[in-house]
Amino acid sequence: IREGLTDISVDIAAAKQPIVGMCRQVIAVVDATKWDRVGLASFAQISDIDIIITDEHAPPELVAQVQTLGVEVVLV
Repeated sequence: IREGLTDISVDIAAAKQPIVGMCRQVIAVVDATKWDRVGLASFAQISDIDIIITDEHAPPELVAQVQTLGVEVVLV
């Protein structure tokens, strides 16, 4: 969680970072297999994210952590 949103490609993360900075609202779609995994480069901090949409298999302890940081989590 402390790494925020990451990507395995440094180049792609570098392209995503300014886009996140221009957005009024950041919505991340993160399936259960991506929670607690870290790519090579971060492109958004948790404080940048407004909403995370994830599936019902997301780890409840990590979901609770991001919720306490003010991120809305939508389980689908």
